[in-house]
Amino acid sequence: MRSKNKRLISVIAGVLLAFLAILWWRQGAETESLQHVPSQKPNSPSAHRQLVATSLPKMHRYDEGNDPRRNQEAAARYYQRREQMIRAYHGDARIDAILNGLKSGESLVRWLDRVQSHELASALPLVPPLLLDADKSVRRVAAETLCWFGDKRGFDFILEQRKKSDGLEWSSLLQNVFAEYRPQGYNEALVALMRAKNGEETSQKVDAFAIAEVLATMGDATSLEVILPILAQYPPESAEAVLVLRNLNDPRVTQFARELLKNGVNPRVKQAAEIVLAAHGDEAARRSITAAVNRLAELPQPRNADGTYKAGMEPAAIGAVNAAWDGEAMLALEHGMEYLPSAQAVPVLRHIATNANNVRFSEVAVQILAKIGDEAAREALWQTARALQTGQRGFESTMYNSVGRALMLFSDSTSTELAKQLFGADRHGAEASQFFAESKGWDGLFKRRLFY
Repeated sequence: MRSKNKRLISVIAGVLLAFLAILWWRQGAETESLQHVPSQKPNSPSAHRQLVATSLPKMHRYDEGNDPRRNQEAAARYYQRREQMIRAYHGDARIDAILNGLKSGESLVRWLDRVQSHELASALPLVPPLLLDADKSVRRVAAETLCWFGDKRGFDFILEQRKKSDGLEWSSLLQNVFAEYRPQGYNEALVALMRAKNGEETSQKVDAFAIAEVLATMGDATSLEVILPILAQYPPESAEAVLVLRNLNDPRVTQFARELLKNGVNPRVKQAAEIVLAAHGDEAARRSITAAVNRLAELPQPRNADGTYKAGMEPAAIGAVNAAWDGEAMLALEHGMEYLPSAQAVPVLRHIATNANNVRFSEVAVQILAKIGDEAAREALWQTARALQTGQRGFESTMYNSVGRALMLFSDSTSTELAKQLFGADRHGAEASQFFAESKGWDGLFKRRLFY
């Protein structure tokens, strides 16, 4: 009997050791294939409001321990579950086609784009060699793909290309990935590059300014040594050039925004200046933003019941002025409302979400309510979900998905039940939305173009 027990114990111990060895090997393989760079981007909506960083309340599903942007262990769990869900709901062919497409060497940009949208981490070993591809477009998208997964090889590659004499053509990609993911450990190199590129020639100033915009978006005030002199010499003509200043808590920014509010070259620049001021706590700017957004609820419905545009309502281009569009008000909604106190923002957003005659206005209001994410915003989303089911405006059913996602951010039974009603038979959409809400919060649901 004793002999049998000893043999049994030996077998169990052997199995356990084998399991631990496999686990150790898998972790080592994952570490080798993904050179993870933690993000310095705050996850909570309130942390994004420059001056006060607070953690999400317990009412949210988001769990920092499951966030793949935080550490490699969380990333390994996330991407494994992500692939399992796609295979379960869409079949193995959905994943296998991407892997085979990358191995074929054909249509690489297309397949790399799929790696991103499907977040297919198992394809990552096939991506780094493409940084040496003869096709520049492939090299660019390969680097972007690595950045998508927080892999430092992507950030390093883009930064090295940007340092070259013809590096300005990599400017937009550098700005996109560094502003989006805010990888830790690169600010010093970006500051050095900004200063190295700066000079007396106009081309040098343009080059340095582009890098300074990246630093500004990342919240580094060193960028102002390039940005402010250039904007003083060449007054900004676009809202985007002004909005990069939102993340910089510096009195020089406030002063400059006040000057733009008075003397900006066009209404959009002035509206952007108000958004910057609102981000820094200016109450007058916040009241003005509220008034601007309220205008959206008064605009007429641009489409007929069959979806065709009414006479004179079809825009000649995206954002083109007509009777059903207010560009400055939309700018205030998309970029300004999140900087207002909840008590001021939520009633306006709720009104837009439930009463505006344009589905885009309503959907953006829903997204901002979800970004604010407090109890008042949650209550507004409940009211929106119930109002949608009356179908009074004719386009409510097209908003079911976005409102369902917003409600998935919250873990209470009322939000879950309302989300379930809106998702209806779309079980996968509900499950995937909950998964993204738990692991990536608002960004995972609304910011990244993820495949469901």
